[in-house]
Amino acid sequence: MTHTHWDHVLGIPFFLPLLSHDCRLIAQDRTFDGLDTRGVFGQVMKSPFFPVRLEDYPAQIQFDSSLTGSFSIGSIHIDTIPTSHSKDSLGYKFTENERSFVFITDNELGFAHAQSRHIEDYIAFCDSASLLFHDAEYTDEEYNGKQGWGHSSLSQVLDLAVSAGVGQLGLIHINQNRTDDEMDQMVKQGQQFFEAKQLSTACFGVSCDFEIIL
Repeated sequence: MTHTHWDHVLGIPFFLPLLSHDCRLIAQDRTFDGLDTRGVFGQVMKSPFFPVRLEDYPAQIQFDSSLTGSFSIGSIHIDTIPTSHSKDSLGYKFTENERSFVFITDNELGFAHAQSRHIEDYIAFCDSASLLFHDAEYTDEEYNGKQGWGHSSLSQVLDLAVSAGVGQLGLIHINQNRTDDEMDQMVKQGQQFFEAKQLSTACFGVSCDFEIIL
């Protein structure tokens, strides 16, 4: 779980694998402003907000406090980095068989929040990633006047992708008012940016039903 803002936790009760007795979910147990991960799950799964309690789900849910910093689950190695957003927010890198997927949502590359890291740290974290999903909430024009809101502009993300030498860039955390045509234009801008630098980096907008094989 990257952080606990509503748009990132309200879907937890509707995660269908939780309805299966065969599902075993291992959750990184950490603290969010004094509330642990189990407590966060419990808050979004309680009356009067939701009819099913955490303990009523048939899945096996394990909260593991040892999963901090860098750790492994099975054959996958996971690294984490604080993001330039709210307190306790994290980005993740998943590596297996020399392939890596970096997931960084809610990260403002152009503003130093309390726990943010230097841009060079984010470049190093994403270095040579097979696939990077990164917050691209704003166009460059929209970002003016929104510094400090916790989200990046498209140009900031493109610069990160080039500096880190990633193979593919997926744009996520898109503004909720973005039309399909506007999204297509952002993707086109990204593709043209990479082509102008004679790079083969792929750029695309990420939908909820995406499946990518690395």
